[in-house]
Amino acid sequence: MKHFGLVIIVFSIVFFPSFCFAFPRQEIIDEALTEQENAPNISTEIPQTHDQYQPPKPYLDENKRFFGDPAKAESGPRMSEKRKKIIDDALSGFSISGGYNLNHIHYSEWQNSRKLDEDIGYQDGFYANFGYKSSHYLEIIKSRPFANFYYKEYNNMILYKGATIGPPSIPVSMDERSKIEIMGLKLGGYRDLYEKCEFFGYIDFGRRIWHRGETKGSNYYERYKWAYYGPGVGFNYKLLPKLSLGIDAKLMFGISPEMWADLYEGGTFRLHDVDGGEISIPLKYYLLKNLSLDLTPYYTFWNIGESDPVTISGTAYVEPDSKTHEEGLLFGLSYIF
Repeated sequence: MKHFGLVIIVFSIVFFPSFCFAFPRQEIIDEALTEQENAPNISTEIPQTHDQYQPPKPYLDENKRFFGDPAKAESGPRMSEKRKKIIDDALSGFSISGGYNLNHIHYSEWQNSRKLDEDIGYQDGFYANFGYKSSHYLEIIKSRPFANFYYKEYNNMILYKGATIGPPSIPVSMDERSKIEIMGLKLGGYRDLYEKCEFFGYIDFGRRIWHRGETKGSNYYERYKWAYYGPGVGFNYKLLPKLSLGIDAKLMFGISPEMWADLYEGGTFRLHDVDGGEISIPLKYYLLKNLSLDLTPYYTFWNIGESDPVTISGTAYVEPDSKTHEEGLLFGLSYIF
């Protein structure tokens, strides 16, 4: 016990002063805590050795599982939302539509007031549109700009009623192949007339090709081709929250119209005064916010002037005046991004 008491005394003399100085006064403690709060957040962890290292435990977020530092779990959803916003902003205003195209054509050729021949029948095919509508107002056009690329194609065997080249002229009636391809681009602007109605105007640039002929008993073939341009106007009116009705009307003026005929060695007829028009009535029912069911009846007409004479195998031929009337129905879907 005497030695134990001696050990206690020695321990107190050696360690007690250091122990006392290891606990500073309260004001020193408060000052140190204040400095620590204002200091940058720098990790003071002692690096672990290879054998001491333990991989971080998986962190399970309520929406997605992340592995590693829990702080990274917060950046995951934020990055996904940011990426989605970039994609949405890039696609905003774009639209795509397409579907079935049912068409009825009535084509006729005339000499003065006498009908020479005609083609009549139903055709079907498809259509596709790719559009963009900006939400930014442009002062130069006093509206918000838009662009719409369109393509239509339809074909079938239709009835030809006419006569052979005389004399003598012999009446002829037969089925012949018909195929029409139309593509174009509308550039214009739109603006709101009031809450439920928007008005638009545009310039249309396009091309039309009609492949005509090739019956079961003959390989005779004609191809009518021209580019066109013209103004158009229209409006869309919201009848109900999910239902809208519109009207779209345009004029078309032919550029470099021609008809190539597979007659003997073949010949190209330069047509004159080709002009036409079209009116359509688009009806849209919105199945979802960005998805609509579309039904669009349309009517198209073309007046084609007589060509210059063309000499083929020593004989002069003329393509007479002609008229084309088409009634059609587009049925499909539209999606707005």
